Amino acid sequence: MLSSGIIPPGLLGHFSDLPAYSHNKAKAAALLNQAGYGPGRRALNLSLTYTQGYSNEQVVATIIKSALAALNVNLSVQSLAWPTQWSKGKSSDAAQRQDIFMEYWWPDYADPYSWFANLLQTENPPYYNLSYYSNASLDRMISQVEPLVAVNKPAAEQLYKNMQVTILQQAPIAFLYNDNYQYAMLSGISGFQVNPAYPNVVFVYNLKP
Repeated sequence: MLSSGIIPPGLLGHFSDLPAYSHNKAKAAALLNQAGYGPGRRALNLSLTYTQGYSNEQVVATIIKSALAALNVNLSVQSLAWPTQWSKGKSSDAAQRQDIFMEYWWPDYADPYSWFANLLQTENPPYYNLSYYSNASLDRMISQVEPLVAVNKPAAEQLYKNMQVTILQQAPIAFLYNDNYQYAMLSGISGFQVNPAYPNVVFVYNLKP
């Protein structure tokens, strides 16, 4: 399922009407040309890593590589075991790092805070923020949002929306798609609730025949 913002459906702060990117090869070529790369200019060489054993990531990496090739961008793709991929991304030598780090992310608990605190908050040296993004304004919003959830949920939701708009405008990361989970049960069963923190668990005490 195509993502709308960084927060998936089912969590506080998800909005289905956030600004969306569109595929525009001509604009991409023009922006690359402004930087001296792209069609008719120098080739741009980039590297991407994804986690070994994840077939969906392999497919997405292949699609990205093909799309970039049409823009004179050479993408080197590496499938690495997670410890190796993560160590490479956190390397103290920036020259040893990748250009694009592909990974899944899921909530540590039923709140979207970990997407921002882990993936987008300024880190030096980097730990999970492997886009190496730093934005003092976003850092302040991240520090404000979690306490706000406890006392003013509507204001917290609006702040989460503002945070996502900031990310969409500056594009340090791209949130491509959400994994959908499917559940099969008898039609006479009611009370089932999906908990995004435990997508592979069915809490039986909620079910009613």
